[in-house]
Amino acid sequence: MKRPFYKLTDEDKKYIVELIAKCVELGLGNINFQYFTTKENLKEYKFYMNEMNGFWRLIVKSQAEKDVFTFSQLDEYKIIDGNIEYVYSESD
Repeated sequence: MKRPFYKLTDEDKKYIVELIAKCVELGLGNINFQYFTTKENLKEYKFYMNEMNGFWRLIVKSQAEKDVFTFSQLDEYKIIDGNIEYVYSESD
C-alpha cells in the first residue's frame, strides 16, 4: 500500500471531523478550503470533502517540485463515523 503525500496530523483529523459535523448541521454536502501548514512553511494544500452514500470522501491535493518540473499529488481518505481511513495516493 502506498503512503500519503500529506500525512494528516491529529489536529488535522480533529478539524476535519468538526467541519463534517458542521456541514451535516447546516445541510451542506461538500466543503473545500486551502491550508498552509505553518507560517514558516507556505506550501499550499487543498482539501475537498464530499458527502457520499454512507461516508465522506476527503481529497488532499498539493503541488511538488523536482528539478525544473512541477507535478500534482493527491491523497484520498474515507471518513465514516469520525474515523478517517487512508485509501490511496497518486501523482502525475
